[in-house]
Formats: sequence, structure tokens, C-alpha cells
Amino acid sequence: MQVDYQILEILDEIKILIVEDSKISREYLKKILNLHYKNVITAEDGLDGIKKFKEFLPSIIITDIRMPNMDGLTMIEELKKIHNHFYTIILSAHDEKEFLKDAISKGVYQFISKPIQIEELLNTIGEIKKIYIYQEKIKRQFQLIESILNSLEIIVVITNGTELFALNQYGLQFIGFSDLLELKKEHKCICEFFVNKEGYIQNSIDWLTKVKEAPPEQRKVIIQNYTTKENHIFSISLYDFSLNADYTIVLFYDITLLEKQKEKLKELATYDFLTGIYNRHHFHTILEFHIEKHKRYKELQAFGLLLMDLDHFKQINDTYGHLIGDEILKEFTELVKNHIRKSDFFARWGGEEFMILTTETTKEKLLLFAEKIRRIVEEYFSAHQKSINLTVSIGITIFKQEDYLTTLIDRADKALYLAKEKGRNRVEFL
Repeated sequence: MQVDYQILEILDEIKILIVEDSKISREYLKKILNLHYKNVITAEDGLDGIKKFKEFLPSIIITDIRMPNMDGLTMIEELKKIHNHFYTIILSAHDEKEFLKDAISKGVYQFISKPIQIEELLNTIGEIKKIYIYQEKIKRQFQLIESILNSLEIIVVITNGTELFALNQYGLQFIGFSDLLELKKEHKCICEFFVNKEGYIQNSIDWLTKVKEAPPEQRKVIIQNYTTKENHIFSISLYDFSLNADYTIVLFYDITLLEKQKEKLKELATYDFLTGIYNRHHFHTILEFHIEKHKRYKELQAFGLLLMDLDHFKQINDTYGHLIGDEILKEFTELVKNHIRKSDFFARWGGEEFMILTTETTKEKLLLFAEKIRRIVEEYFSAHQKSINLTVSIGITIFKQEDYLTTLIDRADKALYLAKEKGRNRVEFL
């Protein structure tokens, strides 16, 4: 047979205080109860009962109702001002209805008439013992959980969505509070600390429902660190609370660093590190998307492609060095960016080659646009870079329904080659 040592330990902690003005009665009760419980003490009246209560902090109080100096009910009333976690059994020969009402209003667990039936008393204490053991087990579970949760550097919340029942120490410190009582004076819900931003769980009365309904990758919130005033991104995990089905354990994992790393990787995969515009890889994706869209929706107005190459750029690198060459590339990029539409896509194709996808255009519009870019580049560098007269050759083409990615780019490339072959600093269409 297995022994539950936790229950034995809890039983050892059960303390019983007998308050009885009859010495014979209290000593008799003590002798009987000592056969079943280790910690039993006695008091001779209500005043003595208060004194022993403060020293002993009993779990169960068995008290007579009629006693000199202070009666049992008055004593119970005073004891509840000191400490409220105990069970009361009243012993009395009186059974008036008014007395019973008064006893119930003061939280008396059981009323046993004199002369006392020992079996009834032991059964009553046995019922209290079961409740006490259950409550102590829950209390210890909470203490263990609290100890574990307070050691974790994650925010742990127990809530029903609208009310906050528990928050670990790390969470309290993160939002600027020393304890839960202090927090609950000003706030009811952890959601009040959410920073409202699109793409994240917002501060709302149904935030927990929204978390449950969201796919795992979208269960994210932003909470500001009280000390640093920095916004942190948290991923949310939910667990059922076994002790109460209405409660949910919510874990907030700080993924700020991970999200920053992901953004950095996304940026590297999307943008050219030198010029800050789209890189070749991402422009491929944009181009493929537009080709598929125009093949599906044939009524859409065609898009155009400009492939640009900076003339004699190798000479600039050889003469002035790569650092100056890089600055020229950045300057060229900024110049072109200022003269394209928000609906256009601008990318560094590689080295000194650049590409623009311009939406909803015609051959005539495309020629005018490309010529405008060519002229602006020539005039700008002629005026601002006295020793470097940079020009650009541009090959342009328009999407056709029979086009694929390779055929479209190949045609733009051939148009650019033609512009160079005819003397550079010009626009050619194919």
C-alpha cells in the first residue's frame, strides 16, 4: 500500500483549540481528541481563547457558547479580525432559532448540542479534515506553481479573459508593479498593457477569444517595458487551468530579438544593402507576380520594363576607387527614386545595372518616361559632379501575353545592348 506523505504532513499541521469553561469537559475532550490528533490545546473562556489563538493559530476551534468573561460567539467575532482561516464548532445546550441564525451569520461550521455525542464530534471534525486537506493541497500546488513561475523570465498570467487572478513576478516587474494587489487597484486585465498595432492582438474585452481563434503564428502582442520604455514583442501560448475550467494559463514569451533578426533577414532578402532599393531576388518575385496577374486578367493595361546601365562605370571605379563608385550608385538611386511613381518598382539588378517595372503604361508613355530618366541623370551629374559626367543607357520593353519571365527580361536586355551599341546615353525599345 502506498502512503501519501503529503496528507500525513498536512494532518500533522491540523491544530485544534478547545474553549470550554468546565475543566472536566475540556480535559475530557482533549483526552479523546489526542487519540486522533497531535496538536490539541485548551482555553478556559473567550479571553483565554483569544490569547491561545494568537499563539497557536488553530485550524479548528471547538467552543462552548456560554462562558464567563466572554461568550463563544463574541470570541469568534474577535478572532475573525485576527485571522479568518479556521473552522468553528459550537457546543451548547441552547437551540433557540435566533441563536442559530447568529451562529450561522458568524460562519460557524457546525452546531453540536450538549450532552456531546463523541461520534458526532469526531465525524464533524473528520468532515472538516477532508476539506482542510483538499484546501491545503490546492494551496501547496499554488505555492509550487508560483515558485516555478516566479523563476521564469516569461510573463505568466492566470485569467478568464476579463479578470486577472495571478501574474508572476517577472510579469509584474515588466509592467511596473511590485505585487498583484497593487496592480489590481488600477487595472483589471493584462490586455490594458497591450500596445495597439496592426497585425498584433489588440487591447479589447475579447482579447483572449481573439488569441484562441488566431493561428499560432499570429498570437502576438506588444507590451512596453516599464523601466526601459521599449516595446517588446511577445508570442502567446495558452493552457487549460486544471483546477478551474473557467481559467486559462497564458504564457507570454519575449520574442523581440527573434523578430528583429527575422526582420533583418527579410530586409537582406528583399533590399540591396548598398542602395536600399529592391534587390534582384525580390524583383524577380515582383516580376513573376505581375506576369501571372496580367496573364490571368488580360484586360489589364500592360506594364513596362526599363533595364538601365550606367555608362563607363568601370572607369569611375578604376579612376576614383570603389568607395566613390558606391557613392555614385547611391546618388543615382536617390535621383531616380525621386522621379518614379509610388506604383513603380525600382531594383538594383546587379553591379551598375538597375531595373524599373512601371505599371499601366503604353509604348509611348514608356519612351517618354525612359527619356525623362536619361535626361535627368545626364543633367544632374553634369551640374553636380564636375569631374564625373555620368550618363545612363536604357533598354525598354512592354509585356506581351505570350511572355514569360525569361523572354521579357531577354527582350529588355537586348534593347539595352542596342542602346549601348548605338553610342550609349540613349533609350531603345524592343
